[in-house]
Formats: sequence, structure tokens, C-alpha cells
Amino acid sequence: MVLTVTINPLLERRFYFPVIDLSAVNRNGNVSLKAGGKGINVSRQLNRLGIANMALLFTGGANGKQFREALRSDGINYSDIVIKDETRGAAIIVDQDKKKIYSFFGRNSSVTSSEVKDFI
Repeated sequence: MVLTVTINPLLERRFYFPVIDLSAVNRNGNVSLKAGGKGINVSRQLNRLGIANMALLFTGGANGKQFREALRSDGINYSDIVIKDETRGAAIIVDQDKKKIYSFFGRNSSVTSSEVKDFI
């Protein structure tokens, strides 16, 4: 069993557009929610290789609830420490025509010393 650790998980809202015009309003992009963060990405790859693993991470707020659902959807086993702050979010914009990705990340979550003790 491999333990992955994600100190700063990320709920990605991925918007896929056939074509993007950066000087105009772009509508009707398909949206998906994905769990991100370095440890989560490693867990995802370990699953593909058939290697048992468990992700340890912080989650909080409404984003944390959606993050946990995204983990379950991806079949990622996890143990989380629920924090008072909101799980960090991001908007990932995909221009399918130009094959370009634009990433916009929110601020990092704040974790209290008590929450760190629970994590340890």
C-alpha cells in the first residue's frame, strides 16, 4: 500500500470550449469537476497501474464536499482532515481548437495548527 500526501489539494472546474476568443464573451463551454494536487495525481496514476494506495489530504467547505465527490468518481481511496477553510479552487480553461490551456488558481487554503496535528 502506497500513501500519497496532498498538502494543498485543488478542486478544478474544467471548462472546454471548441474555440475561444479572448476579446469576447465565450459561452456554452462544457464543464467538469476534477480533484487535483500532486499527491492526487500520483494516486490516479497508481490506480491505473493497479497499485493499492491511499491519499491523505485536507478538505473544507463546499469545495471540499465537491472535491471528495470527485475523488469517489475517480475511484481514489482517501482519508481527509476536514478544515474550517475552503478547499482551494481553480478554473482550467481549455481551447480545443488551439489546444491551449489557461489555468487560474485561487488562494491556498489556511490550515490551523490543530488541523495540522490531526493530519500528523
